[in-house]
Amino acid sequence: MRKYELLAVLPGTLDEAAVKQKSEEIAGLLKECGAEISSINALGKNRLAYPIKQIRYGYFYTVVFSCEPDKMSVIRNKLTLARDLLRIMLSQYNEKSTPAKKITLADMTPITGEEEETRPAPEKIIMETQAAVKEEREEKPIDLKDIDKKLDEILSDESLVSGV
Repeated sequence: MRKYELLAVLPGTLDEAAVKQKSEEIAGLLKECGAEISSINALGKNRLAYPIKQIRYGYFYTVVFSCEPDKMSVIRNKLTLARDLLRIMLSQYNEKSTPAKKITLADMTPITGEEEETRPAPEKIIMETQAAVKEEREEKPIDLKDIDKKLDEILSDESLVSGV
């Protein structure tokens, strides 16, 4: 048996109760085909990149399950016939892709277990960046007298008046 991952997008026009019922129907459909479900994760309601059937929002679900490879075509056919599914994506589950090894936003390099201890936490990097931006903003206030003096210097320059 292999592990697979299903990404299902339900229409955003459904209410919460109907979405929960549809996700249970998807789980039931997988169990009918002989799949053993490991986990179901609700990723929430998000805006779609482009409208599908005039629908702009969708509820995203991921389902990790195990089944025999020869039953995948049956599962794919049943899911494509299911109503109220905007999109589905079936893929082989990648167990190596754990949260500790995913790319961080701090420096866009993969994290391994050993490097994680020496690298500063992303929250710390964000706080340091925010502090630096705040320091830049806190410059000394500009005095109105200094502005008037600079304007007088500019206007008294005769090369601007003569156009030369």
